[in-house]
Amino acid sequence: MLTSLSAKNFTLIDFVELDFSSGLTVITGETGTGKSLILDALDLALGARAEAGLVSPGQAKAEIIASFDIANFPQAKLWLEEHEFDVDAECILRRVINLDGRSKAYLNDTPISLQSIKQFSALLVDIHSQHEQHALLAKDSQRKLLDDFAGLLPQKKKIATLFQTMQLKEKAIIELDKKQDGSEQEIAFLNFQLEELVSLAVGSVEELSALEQEQKILINGQSTIEKISQVLALCEEDSPHLLEQMGVALQLLRQVEDPALNESKELVENACIQLQEASIELRHYLNQFEINPGRLREIEQQLDKVYHAARKHHVHPSEIFALHEKFTQQLSGLTTVSEQLMDLQQSLSADQKAYRELAGKLSLARKKAANSLAVDVVKMIRQLGLPAAEFKIDVNPLSERFTPHGMDDIEFMLQSNPGHAFAPMRKIASGGELSRLSLALEVITQTDQSASPSTLIFDEVDVGIGGETAGMVGKLLKRLAKRSQIICITHLPQVAACGDHHMKVEKNVKNNHTSAIILPLTQSARVSEVARMLGGQQSSTSHKHAEALLEEAKANVEPL
Repeated sequence: MLTSLSAKNFTLIDFVELDFSSGLTVITGETGTGKSLILDALDLALGARAEAGLVSPGQAKAEIIASFDIANFPQAKLWLEEHEFDVDAECILRRVINLDGRSKAYLNDTPISLQSIKQFSALLVDIHSQHEQHALLAKDSQRKLLDDFAGLLPQKKKIATLFQTMQLKEKAIIELDKKQDGSEQEIAFLNFQLEELVSLAVGSVEELSALEQEQKILINGQSTIEKISQVLALCEEDSPHLLEQMGVALQLLRQVEDPALNESKELVENACIQLQEASIELRHYLNQFEINPGRLREIEQQLDKVYHAARKHHVHPSEIFALHEKFTQQLSGLTTVSEQLMDLQQSLSADQKAYRELAGKLSLARKKAANSLAVDVVKMIRQLGLPAAEFKIDVNPLSERFTPHGMDDIEFMLQSNPGHAFAPMRKIASGGELSRLSLALEVITQTDQSASPSTLIFDEVDVGIGGETAGMVGKLLKRLAKRSQIICITHLPQVAACGDHHMKVEKNVKNNHTSAIILPLTQSARVSEVARMLGGQQSSTSHKHAEALLEEAKANVEPL
C-alpha cells in the first residue's frame, strides 16, 4: 500500500508531501491545475522514463519519494530477497532527475536500474489511465487481459519456451539446407584432393624419411663403393695391411711377461677381433650393394609428387599426411549433413506436435474463461449505464500459424444496440462505452487475484460518463476499495463524493511564479469542492446537494 508521496522541484510542484491511507482516495481540481502531476510523479518513482523539462524553473534537480507498506505483501518481500535487498515492512522508492532528463533511481537508498524498479513496482501499483483504454483496443492487450483473468501464465510460458526452441531448430534446418545445397560439389572436390594424396603412395612421415634416406644412398652409390673398397684394402689387401700389423703388435705384447700389461694385451686382442669383424661386414655390404638407377628414378618420382602436393597446399612435405586427415574429417562431416538434417526435422516435427497439444489445451481454457469473463462484464456494464449492450470474446484458431502466445486469435466484441451485429470493440466503441468497458474489465480482472498489486490508480477513466452512471462508478470504486487501496483522479462529483479521503489540486500564481498545491480536504472543504464540481454557484442549494451526495456515499457498501 502507498503510504506517502513527496515531490520537490517537479514541474509546477515546489514541494509537496502527501500521506495516503487504505480505502478510496479521490483527487480533484479545476481543469489545468495539474491533477495528473501527482500521478506523473508517482509514475516516475515507479520507474517511468524521465525527460528534460521536468525540473522546476531555476532549480538544478527534482526529487520524488514514494513509500510503501509491504508488511502483508509476500510477493514484494520475495522479490527483495531474490534481488538481495534488505527486507523491511517499509519500502522506499526514490528518483532524482537532472535538468537534462538524466536520472538515478534508488530502492531503500540502494541504487537500482529502471528495468529492475519497473519489475518491482509492478507488484505494488497498477495504473489505469485513458491511454490504457486505447491500449485495450489492441488484440495483444485483449489476449493478455483474458489470459491474466484465467491464470494461464504457466501454460503460456511453456508454449513460449517451446516456440523459441522451434524457431532455433527451424533456423538450424535452413542453415543445413544451405550447407547441403553446396555439399555435393564440396564432397567431389574433397574426394579429388584425397585421391591425389592417396596416389602419392607415401603413407606416413616415417616412409617419407626412409625414401629421402634411400635417395641419398643411391645418389652417392659410386662414392660409397670406392670408400668402402679403400677401407677393405687398408684392412686386408695393402702390404702391410691393418690386420697383419695388429697381429704383429699382439704377438709382441704376448712376449712380454708383466701382469701390468694384461689389460693392454686384452684391448689389442679385442681390437684385432673387431677389426676382423668390421672387415667381414664391409665385404658383405660391398657384395650386396648395387647401384640401381631405376630404383633411384622411382624414388625421385615419388618424392617429386609429395613435394609438388606440399607446394600446392602451401605446407611442409612432412605436413601433407596431416592434411590428408583434415580432408578426411571434412568429408565425413559433409556426408553426415543429410543425417543431421533428417534428425533435426524429426525433432522439429515432434516439437510441433507437442506445441499443438499445448496450444489446444490453452485454447480450451481461453474459451472457458472468455465465456465467464463476458458474463461478468455484461453484468457490470449494465450497472454502468449500458443496459442494452452485449459483450463477448471471440477465440478463433490461427490455422497452422505458430506464435509465442498459442494459436488463437482473440477479439473483444461489442453489440451496442439490439438488432445490431456484434463487431470488434476497437471499431465501434464510443469514448463513453470504452470508459465503462475499461473500468468493468479492470475491476473484474483484478478481483480475487492474490498476486495482484495492492494499490490501483485510476486516472480519469470515468471520462464520458455522467448522471446515474457516474454514481454507479463511484460506488463500484468504493466497493473495490474494500479490497485494495484505490486512488482516483476524477472530474465527477458523484465519484468524488464516494471517496474515503479527498485531495484537491489548486494552481497558485505569486510574484510571477506558478505552482501547484495539493491539499487534503476537511469535511467542510469537501462539501465546497463537490459543490463546485456540481457546476453551480457556491450557494446553500449547491452545498445541500453536495452534502446529500456525501451522505449517500457513506452508506455501507458490500465488498466485491
